[in-house]
Amino acid sequence: MAVAVAAKKIKIPVKSRFDTRQIKSDSWCVLLVDDEERILNFLKTKLKLFGYKVILAANGVEALEQIQCQEPDLVVLDVTMPQKNVSKL
Repeated sequence: MAVAVAAKKIKIPVKSRFDTRQIKSDSWCVLLVDDEERILNFLKTKLKLFGYKVILAANGVEALEQIQCQEPDLVVLDVTMPQKNVSKL
C-alpha cells in the first residue's frame, strides 16, 4: 500500500511534536481514503484515540465530495484506488 498525505498548513511547536498531550487534536479533522475497509477501520480507531475527528471515503469520488463538504485539515489517501486515484485528485 502506498499512501499520499495532503494537509493544510498546521504549525506544531518542535518541543511538542512528540508529546501528544500538548497538541489540541480535538479540533482537527482527518479524511481517510482507502478502498480497503480494514485499513480505514484501523487508522480511524488509532486517530480517534488521540481525539481527531475522522471522516472516511472508500474511493476518489467520495473523497472529493468529503473535501468539498467537510474541508478536512488533513487527507490521508491510498495512492491507487478505483474511481479516481491520486493522480486524478
